[in-house]
Amino acid sequence: VADPANPSFAGSYEEIEDVSEVSARDNYAIVAGSYTNRSGLWVIDIADPENPSYAASYYPPGSYTADIQVSGEYIFAANAGSVLILLFEPLTGIFEEIINVPRRHVLSQNCPNPFNSSTVIDFSLPEARQVKVTVYNLLGRKAETLLQGEQPAGYHRVVWDASDYASGLYFYRIQAGEYAETRKMVLLK
Repeated sequence: VADPANPSFAGSYEEIEDVSEVSARDNYAIVAGSYTNRSGLWVIDIADPENPSYAASYYPPGSYTADIQVSGEYIFAANAGSVLILLFEPLTGIFEEIINVPRRHVLSQNCPNPFNSSTVIDFSLPEARQVKVTVYNLLGRKAETLLQGEQPAGYHRVVWDASDYASGLYFYRIQAGEYAETRKMVLLK
């Protein structure tokens, strides 16, 4: 803003929905938000403010749209349960995940929901655990076990391909040591 008393419109970038946070570094704006029900971080090249353009994007498991800060070459993205530290190289558009260990167990809502044929289920573990992720139908009968076994600390994602199942309400459950949680999801065909 050359004249703070009289700011003028320079340009806009309108490809991101539900922007929650913006931070700038050199000729880049780092934006946290969502696009077609997918949370992520976008880097927008603002070297020419009248014509900002897409430079890169990063979709971490879970949602990191609560807060972002930029310090030098590092991007710090936070949510309710953890902080994700990324290194961004503008010349290549590559993100490198530096630290991403959650502080608590979290079972996220599947996305998309409702869904047609497949959906993604994200969960986090603060330490390595035996994990079981199971899908149940409305009557409480097991439809499918999506994951069973030892998983390291961190963020995890499983996909349920429900193309062989009927439309309806389903439940998915995680059991990780003493932690257990169940959520519902809707399959629409």
